[in-house]
Amino acid sequence: MGNSRFDYGSYTAHTKSYAGKSVDEYTSDSLNPNLNPVNIKLRESRDSDANPESNAIILGMDFTGSMSFVADYMAKEGIARMCKGIYDKKPISDPHIMVMGIGDIEWDSAPLQVSQFEADIKIAKDLELMWIHHGGGGNSVESYTLPWLFAASRTSIDCFEKRQRKGYLFTCGDEMINPVLRKSHLARVMGKVEKDFFKDWTAEELYALVSEKYHVFHVIAEEGTDGKNKSTHDSWVKVVGQNLIHMPDHKKFSEIIITSIMIKEGMDKEEALKAWDKETAAQIKTAVNFRK
Repeated sequence: MGNSRFDYGSYTAHTKSYAGKSVDEYTSDSLNPNLNPVNIKLRESRDSDANPESNAIILGMDFTGSMSFVADYMAKEGIARMCKGIYDKKPISDPHIMVMGIGDIEWDSAPLQVSQFEADIKIAKDLELMWIHHGGGGNSVESYTLPWLFAASRTSIDCFEKRQRKGYLFTCGDEMINPVLRKSHLARVMGKVEKDFFKDWTAEELYALVSEKYHVFHVIAEEGTDGKNKSTHDSWVKVVGQNLIHMPDHKKFSEIIITSIMIKEGMDKEEALKAWDKETAAQIKTAVNFRK
């Protein structure tokens, strides 16, 4: 997918219809079958005339509890800012965006929702199909590693397969990482699971697996309920190391993503910070601590 090209004006004109509405008013009230992993065999990011050197980016957001404010911001403004920033600053070419909604595999009826890879207004339209279910359980974790399993087992991306360039995968939430993804839950959420993937997975195993074709980051939303807890930080840093990002202000999410890509693509961190105003640069400087 991703055969068209992003246009900032068209995108922002479309999302003006969300103004004054809560995220629940412009998104779905149930799980859309087209976004249900049970019904998805493969998601593809392919080169095209419009995007001849595509680069896959997956954005997974926590749809549980009080975390809907991140999805609301990204739908109304953030994704447009992110795409425009990537086009303007050119850390990579031809971004193809996939959105994932994350819940709790043990408690929720929709612990994972998966859009297509898109490059234009369809990104917003896919978000409108998402169900912000406000779920979650009482186990202090969400199933943030489900996107890792899906990306590793059910995506095919030209940037990696043709050019040996990894895609990018960002998850965002405020709770601890789920230490084990149990096979007893996988069939319900993923449908028929390929033999090699039907097992209990530790977070460390899944991180190693998905890192074969994606640069993987987790962003802790500090405005969320558990975002400032030391236990949340500690659970993540032992798995993703310096690819853990703390986000004090969700309205800087787009800039954090862009800067992360700039640095991972080889730009010096201090040079990357000069791309932003002083307030934004100050927040990013403390958030983005990883090495290339």
